[in-house]
Amino acid sequence: MDSENSTWWKINAGDDGTLRNAWLDGPIISIGWSVGDFRELDDQEIVEKDSSPNSQLSKFVGATTGPVDEAMTEGDHVIAYALPC
Repeated sequence: MDSENSTWWKINAGDDGTLRNAWLDGPIISIGWSVGDFRELDDQEIVEKDSSPNSQLSKFVGATTGPVDEAMTEGDHVIAYALPC
């Protein structure tokens, strides 16, 4: 693992760990903003609709109008934290 050239992301499984089991069963990660379906939108449209702090939602779904290293991409590392259920 080349951590020097890797991008790392940290996400929480909800304030009380409610997403923990879904992540372990998936295996998936998810974000808890209810903002609709972005699958049909291009990066510019996602960024324009993103009202999250620091455009974090756009970055999590891999959309950016800035430098590529600001968006989550395949090969990035994700540290997921969840409180015990």
